[in-house]
Amino acid sequence: MKPLIIAGATGYGVWPANSLEGAVRCLEAPVDGFEIDAQLTADGHVIAHHDYRLHQDRTRLDGEWLEAASARP
Repeated sequence: MKPLIIAGATGYGVWPANSLEGAVRCLEAPVDGFEIDAQLTADGHVIAHHDYRLHQDRTRLDGEWLEAASARP
């Protein structure tokens, strides 16, 4: 079975992460799929946005998950 190539965060590190430009570039590239971070806003719109509360450097303190959301970097 041939392995699939999936571009995480619309080609993070190659193209702008979680962006329309990154998604378009992924569609043009020889990849089998791409992943994008999508969130639903309070007024019902779907947006491409990474949840900064889940950033590895900011979600744990001494191995424990933090309870409160962090500020955007």
